[in-house]
Amino acid sequence: MKKFFLILFLIPIACSPKLSDIDKYSEGAKKGKLDSIKKLVKLLKHPDEDIKVKAYQGLISIPEEARNKTIELTMELLKENKDDVTREFAIGLLGKLKAKNSVPILIELAKDKNFIRRYVIFSALGEIQDESAIDAIIEALKDEKEDVRKYAARALIKIGPKAVPKMMEHYKKEDENTKGYLIRAFGELRNNAPEELLINDLNGPNKYDIIWALGKIGSKKSLPYLINLLNSTDYKTR
Repeated sequence: MKKFFLILFLIPIACSPKLSDIDKYSEGAKKGKLDSIKKLVKLLKHPDEDIKVKAYQGLISIPEEARNKTIELTMELLKENKDDVTREFAIGLLGKLKAKNSVPILIELAKDKNFIRRYVIFSALGEIQDESAIDAIIEALKDEKEDVRKYAARALIKIGPKAVPKMMEHYKKEDENTKGYLIRAFGELRNNAPEELLINDLNGPNKYDIIWALGKIGSKKSLPYLINLLNSTDYKTR
């Protein structure tokens, strides 16, 4: 019986690749060698997290000509795997590779409330910067988890000015909490397109965030409104 348990203990060790092997695969991946890339993608689901990290590091340095195949293999891994840590590495890699064709899969995965660290999806969507994800990212600003909401807001900022029209469209119909995230994103983007929307809401529940955002945008149009607020009896507003 003791021998049996010893064998069970030794099997994972025997099956674990040597770090020198992973270095060899990484060198091959840098040269675009498909066999090396396949081995590294497979290692993303290895139970040892250090091995996952090494494999991930090898995959982010692939040449452009190997990018599409690496994305394809990583998407397959993501579809078939339910392990959260493996998912995180796969999602992170898709983000680094700016895999626009992975956006539908990532948006669908974001609906899985059993996936604990869903915020990594929105981190990846921010890296990918694809306009087709904007509606889903804005919807995530209403998520029950604060880390998801924060990373969704950061994703909008990373997408940049092309996110502003959709953000303005949603701003008109969202609840005040969601508006708060949009206001802060507007400020970080320093785009004057939403300025009138913000000025109209200056007396609303998000006025402090709006004042901050208008200051960041720095347009002359809002200046008279901001100067007028210097007379407010509310010291926070001043």
